[in-house]
Amino acid sequence: MIRRMKLFNNIGSFLREITDPDETPDELLAERYGETITPNMRALRLAMTVADYLLSMGVPVSDVVGTALDITGRYCKRKVSIDISSTVMMFSQYRGNDREPLTLIRTSVARSVNSSTIQSLEEISHDIHAGKLSLEQAEKQLEDVLDNPKQRPLWLVTVGNGAISAGVGALLSGSLLIIAATFIVGGFISYVLVKLAARQMPTFFVQVVAATISTIVAATLTWLGNHGVSQLAGLNPNLIIIGGIVMLVSGLAIVGAVEDAIDEYYVTAMARILRIVMMTAGIIVGIALGLFVAKHIGVHMVVNTNAPLLNTLSWQYVGAIMIAAGYALSVHARLKGIILAGLIGAASWGVFVLASANFSSVVSSFIAATVVGGVATLLSRLLRTPSTIMITAGIIPLVPGLTLFNGLMVLIIGNTDTNIQVGSGSSLLLTALLIALAIAAGATLGNLIARPIRRTLVRAQNALPRRNLRG
Repeated sequence: MIRRMKLFNNIGSFLREITDPDETPDELLAERYGETITPNMRALRLAMTVADYLLSMGVPVSDVVGTALDITGRYCKRKVSIDISSTVMMFSQYRGNDREPLTLIRTSVARSVNSSTIQSLEEISHDIHAGKLSLEQAEKQLEDVLDNPKQRPLWLVTVGNGAISAGVGALLSGSLLIIAATFIVGGFISYVLVKLAARQMPTFFVQVVAATISTIVAATLTWLGNHGVSQLAGLNPNLIIIGGIVMLVSGLAIVGAVEDAIDEYYVTAMARILRIVMMTAGIIVGIALGLFVAKHIGVHMVVNTNAPLLNTLSWQYVGAIMIAAGYALSVHARLKGIILAGLIGAASWGVFVLASANFSSVVSSFIAATVVGGVATLLSRLLRTPSTIMITAGIIPLVPGLTLFNGLMVLIIGNTDTNIQVGSGSSLLLTALLIALAIAAGATLGNLIARPIRRTLVRAQNALPRRNLRG
């Protein structure tokens, strides 16, 4: 066997190699990967694994970095610098003038959102930061969480996604027929999405397939209603498509992208924004394909941009609760997380309705999202639920699905309403974009305001005297 030539720093290392070539300094031996890995390297590996999973599920970069620094700050003797650019994570540690710096690089691959996993990772980080776990205990807990993730059965996840679509039907119409139809369509699309994701199909094409299915199903139900099925007569197909669009729009991605931009992680923010753009483009292509098929089966889709929300306010709250709780269920949230999400969804819609009496939809959405961000952040630590998941659940009822759909329809099939001015498709899409940005910015602002308040409350709680119940 030919041995690779070595470089020696000094004459001493050269002589040691000649006298005993199999001898390895203890310091180098301790830095090898394997059973003799150092506690410092183990801590870096632990922190990077936690950061990898959080980043891959769409958690804002600032939260990911903060969680990783809590781990390295407890277990590493020397300071660690963490930089995240898009999907690339780099952990760098300066180890003094007599030793080379240590740098670890890992690429994070997108994973489906799992609220229980996010919460478990945050709990491990909190316990590490509080000094409750040794390095060995933390490694064991992390291994248990990742090897045995808590997941809902597929049928229950399908029910959660169906509830999102049904909530949109309740929010916009209050018709039991629309609610039932959107629930079935949403559940079916959810099942298809899971199967396509398992085959590692790119997200763009997944969005195309889902939007196409939603449009074709809506057109088919309309055709049946026009050809003798009295139960489906007068069914508004637009609401079914809107339900599918809202389910496809990633609220967590929008919030994460805006928060990353505010925190000056511009590369990651732009990457996430570009992903959202591609997802939206997939929706547009899917609707266009669905409309093409609908045209060939004799179904004419009409754009109605003046359709108001249901006047019955109680149905609007029912819809908001269904959307928020359904999202929490679809991302494997715990039972108390699902209940909290439903309450936050109702609260966000209530604030939006009150604000709409005096402000525009953009400003009202910003106010409602700010309240959601603050409330979710304050309650998340108390109820041990991920704040990012609760924020997303609360803002999904505010997502401008109707405005987005109408803008897309005007651009795709043109103006079909004499009340619509030329170029209004672009105006509607711009309004939808402004509302989405207002929602994301408001949620981020509420989160930033509530964080120091939450830290103060936690410190005050920890400072309270403990009663000795045994005495």
